[in-house]
Amino acid sequence: MKILITGLLQFDSGKTSLTVALTKLARSRGYDAVAVKPVSGHNLWNQFDTLLRSEKLGKLVGEDAYMLWEASDKVEPLEVISPFDIATIVPDIRKVGNVTNYFRHSENIFLTSALVRLSKLSQNQVESEHFVVTDNLEKGLEPLAKRVAKFAQKLNAKEITKERLARLTVEAVYNIDNILLTTFSEHDLVIIESFNNAASPTPASTSVDKVIVVAPGLAIVCNGAKYNAAVQQLAKTKLLEITSDEILDIVQPEEIFELKPRSAKDLGKPLCDTKNLINYLLKN
Repeated sequence: MKILITGLLQFDSGKTSLTVALTKLARSRGYDAVAVKPVSGHNLWNQFDTLLRSEKLGKLVGEDAYMLWEASDKVEPLEVISPFDIATIVPDIRKVGNVTNYFRHSENIFLTSALVRLSKLSQNQVESEHFVVTDNLEKGLEPLAKRVAKFAQKLNAKEITKERLARLTVEAVYNIDNILLTTFSEHDLVIIESFNNAASPTPASTSVDKVIVVAPGLAIVCNGAKYNAAVQQLAKTKLLEITSDEILDIVQPEEIFELKPRSAKDLGKPLCDTKNLINYLLKN
């Protein structure tokens, strides 16, 4: 079985918490369940711990992907859980000219990406390449930028421009989906976490049985085939990223489950609301 989880809001919908809880619960019931995040993004200033952990692991990895890896009992390499990872850096307002440019840089991932990892399958082995976006790094806050540059050197990261990063993002889709399709074939249950409110992180990610659109307090369950058909329909006329709200304007949900508020210590824990949801998913 394959399940895609995406958010209704651009930020803070609760995708990762739900993905972790469902994965843990399925594995506790004996299912060979794996959670993946094909495309990951994280800010090295707001999530500095991700840099510290990446330095220890010797590879770039975001917080969400690490949580999914742990929830999956580490049955796959981190690179399979998270094939494409982009770490961004906060720009220094003194280096970008003015406040208008500062906001323009801060809101554009191609102007703030500093370090990137792309993993791919080669003869059934996972290989990773790291890239450092030097022109963006030079515009970052100096103490953090220096540390990232030092880490990039240890990784033998290739220097690229932001224009090359844009092309790499497009080229990466084939490698990401190659890993994803292999993962589909090797596990009973694969739960895919999208990024932000993107309807789907990659083309293969919509080839699923169920889709859950998460909003604060709600899990909106859709039929996978109908969701995929809506994505394909919009893709004919829409060149930019398709968002989950656009799909919900077309697809009628199968069911809507309420999710209870959780304290920080209970995030990702499989409580009664998660149990009701997993019971529905595995029976339908």
